[in-house]
Amino acid sequence: MEVKIGHVVDGWINYVKSKRPKMLSEEMKAVSDNRISICNDCDSLKYIERKLGTRMISKYACGECGCSFPMMAYAKRKKCPLGKW
Repeated sequence: MEVKIGHVVDGWINYVKSKRPKMLSEEMKAVSDNRISICNDCDSLKYIERKLGTRMISKYACGECGCSFPMMAYAKRKKCPLGKW
């Protein structure tokens, strides 16, 4: 699956907004909360660890498209590669 830079940027911006009071629209909050709930129950959500120099980097990512989680759930036009949302 092709990664679209616009989805990545949009997802990160909205994710950061979600950490600040009232910066994320109520509509986007509802959409992202629903997506996150679906992703949390999905077998394709993977925990990944890798070493970068002397540091261990860990994150969750979609095993289908490789997008970082939960940031991908905040991208307005992103679609689940499995059609779940």
